[in-house]
Amino acid sequence: MSTNSILNRLKSYYYADLELIELTETDINFILGCIDTPDLDIRTMAATLISQLPEPVIEKILTLFPKFKKSTQKQVVIHLMTISYLSPYRFLLNYLITLDDENMVNFIITCLSKTQFELFPMILNKLGSEDMRYIGRLKQLIRQIGFNRLELYLKLMPQIPFEQYFRDVFGGDKINQLK
Repeated sequence: MSTNSILNRLKSYYYADLELIELTETDINFILGCIDTPDLDIRTMAATLISQLPEPVIEKILTLFPKFKKSTQKQVVIHLMTISYLSPYRFLLNYLITLDDENMVNFIITCLSKTQFELFPMILNKLGSEDMRYIGRLKQLIRQIGFNRLELYLKLMPQIPFEQYFRDVFGGDKINQLK
């Protein structure tokens, strides 16, 4: 299949309402194959479909994610940030536990901090970890999300869980003002 015919097929998926049509296994495999191709135009077009794919297909992408090249992973992460399903965010927060590539860690943290998806409840849950490297990454994420976006959550709590971590990130004065 030529590059133009692959791009045309991907465009046909893009212009179709993927939430209304049922993708066949062949369609899914075609899209997944295009996500991890060396051809940048094809990969980019396939990655744009991510936000339209049903959750079971997103789950397949997440399963394949560690096998993708770093450049493909970055493209996929950017598009995952537009999804309203919980699974990509949970996956990426968990992926930060074992990821050794600090550039990729920083990239994922930056993307997670910019998403409109409400991550705070998941982050609070993860702060119970005993892995201090992971806690450091979560604190970096909290810092990048910023006090202004988290202030309302923190104000609503009678007692701030893991308060010391928030003091470490935002300083004692800001946390004291919440009380």
